[in-house]
Amino acid sequence: MEKHYCVVIIGAGIAGLSCAKYLIENDIHDFIIIEANNQIGGRCETIPLMEHQIELGTEILQGDQSNNPLYQLADEHHLIDYSNNEFDRDDCFHDEDGESIDED
Repeated sequence: MEKHYCVVIIGAGIAGLSCAKYLIENDIHDFIIIEANNQIGGRCETIPLMEHQIELGTEILQGDQSNNPLYQLADEHHLIDYSNNEFDRDDCFHDEDGESIDED
């Protein structure tokens, strides 16, 4: 039996997931998300690097991003750090405890 939906969301990246969240918040539940890959998150994913895990995807949010769904999610979970506006290219990678990882 075929199932019909009022809304079809193409892609389970941040935009697709934000769309689904918006629909649910507005009491719309008759939708489906179609994703080509075997994981959700789009370009956001975790990969192993030696004995560490590296997060890929958006790492820096800059400027007025109040309409950016990723910014809104980070702000909602108190993940925005305004203490340092300088980008240190020698200190790019951190482990899950926040400690710097050498580029070697």
